[in-house]
Amino acid sequence: MHPTYLLVLLALLSGCSDKVHSQPIRVKPGEVFEIKLEAQIATGYRWHLSDSLDTRYLELLDTKYQETNDRDGGVGMEIWRFKAKASGNTRVKLLYNPAWQAERSADSKEQVFEVIID
Repeated sequence: MHPTYLLVLLALLSGCSDKVHSQPIRVKPGEVFEIKLEAQIATGYRWHLSDSLDTRYLELLDTKYQETNDRDGGVGMEIWRFKAKASGNTRVKLLYNPAWQAERSADSKEQVFEVIID
């Protein structure tokens, strides 16, 4: 049986406050889903987990960057792929911050995704 792939496509939002995505991601145990976020990695900014992933419920399979235009330094998409492990509710918190900076920068952005596994 092949896992189901679900896409969540978001644009970066302005401002530094946490943003909870309004629609929860609903999956079944064993399903794979993706979160796609705009990024411009040529600037040195990347998406990172801002809180530890609750590994009782989710497994991070991989992340990759995909160019969306022909220009160098253009905006692309960071794709985060997760596998749902067990029934329950959890959150994925991703922070857009300079890759070299451990602390949250003044112009960082955070996206919070509610994940419901049933």
